[in-house]
Amino acid sequence: GTTILNRIGRYHHPTKTWSPLANGGLNGNVEAIVRVGDNLYVAGLFTATADGAITNLNRVARYNLTTNTWSQLANSGLNGNSNAMVVHGDSLYVGGSFTRTFDNVVTNLNRIARYDLLTNTWSPLANDGLNADVNALAIAGDDLYIGGGFTRTFDMAFDVLRITRYNITNQTWFQFANSGLNSEPNRLMVLGNDLFVNGFFTRTWDNTIILDGLGRYDIANNTWAMMPGNAESRLAAQQTNAMVQVGNELFIGGNFHGTGDAVSHFFAHIYLQKWAVPAPTSDWFNSANWTTNAVPAPNTNAAIPAGAGNIQINSADVVMNDLMLNGGTLTIGVGRTLTINGILGLNGGSINGDGTLVITNCQQEGIMGGGSTSYIQTTLVRCVAPGETFNFEVGTPNGYAPVTIIDITGTGNIS
Repeated sequence: GTTILNRIGRYHHPTKTWSPLANGGLNGNVEAIVRVGDNLYVAGLFTATADGAITNLNRVARYNLTTNTWSQLANSGLNGNSNAMVVHGDSLYVGGSFTRTFDNVVTNLNRIARYDLLTNTWSPLANDGLNADVNALAIAGDDLYIGGGFTRTFDMAFDVLRITRYNITNQTWFQFANSGLNSEPNRLMVLGNDLFVNGFFTRTWDNTIILDGLGRYDIANNTWAMMPGNAESRLAAQQTNAMVQVGNELFIGGNFHGTGDAVSHFFAHIYLQKWAVPAPTSDWFNSANWTTNAVPAPNTNAAIPAGAGNIQINSADVVMNDLMLNGGTLTIGVGRTLTINGILGLNGGSINGDGTLVITNCQQEGIMGGGSTSYIQTTLVRCVAPGETFNFEVGTPNGYAPVTIIDITGTGNIS
């Protein structure tokens, strides 16, 4: 059935289920969420909870995950929309279209403000903020990266063209290489030494570097580069509204309906732990063969990309949560077992060898995809449950020969 969430929801990954927050959520859009201890801090266009029970939230609110209760921030929030939020130490930085607190007590916030989590007080940034809306924020060390429609600080002392760096320790503004961007960024994200930027821009402000709405900024060397990818993947990335990295996984939300050739309505889950192409060896257990320089830990997720070549599981058994096979040939050695507890995605490539593949997920989604160009050519043990139809995406040396089982009346394994 349908679960009503009202702009914010909780997703339980092990059970893959959604549930609402207290008071039925919020009465306006949510633009950003950060977690500090047992508290979620939420920014957006809302003014109250969806049921109207808690008012004066006004674009920023605190949600306690232990007590499942909403509370307002000091000064009844802000007088304009909050579009972005990040945390640095005991400070919360908020960006948007506001100019002061909702009660008009704290002024000169002007599109970006600091909220002290210990004293529960608002304060402006240097030069009284910025002269137009802030759309995105990101943190790297003591540097706050800011993107939006602005061109100068509010007092007109510094030119900061659509994107800027603010040093929190020195409280100073810095201009980006090539003077910034020629139109507004929507979202920023830091991964390692790279700042990824998407939005409505087409090139740098000085017109020297073409970016087409999706750029990578090298923080260490202060240089811009356009992101590679086909038109469909770039369009999906440009329509991204939010991203969060959890370990070796990236969760993305936005206005897209797919990522490249994959269907994904508004929400996508990307595995950052991937087999390297090319890889120095074919050994699954060689850390140099993985993009994270680490072999996947038990019950984690990984992806094998197109062009992966041959991959050998010989020296030990492997236990995964999800494994997305997009190419290559994964060979399970004699006496070895590859166990998948979540989902095996067959989008390209094959699994063969004299070992055993075990799918413990008893639902249909235990194996997704499969076909004449991607199937299993090794011993398969698959859990099944009653009332479902199960496809066994298998084949022989002579080719693809799938098996379908219907009208199952019990739960158990089929080999």
